[in-house]
Amino acid sequence: MVTFHRLSDPESRVTLRVEYEPKGLVEHLGALTNLDATLANYDLGEFRRMAEHEAGHR
Repeated sequence: MVTFHRLSDPESRVTLRVEYEPKGLVEHLGALTNLDATLANYDLGEFRRMAEHEAGHR
């Protein structure tokens, strides 16, 4: 689920909630070691940098 919260005219807060059931050994290991959350947070950070960079070029 994605929720957008308006903070001001140029600013928003985006909240993402992801739920899944790991399948297979690799996904279970990722969940146990928290690697899945670490990779998701990294990807979200990259998305944020891209979105903020694009917003600066308008």
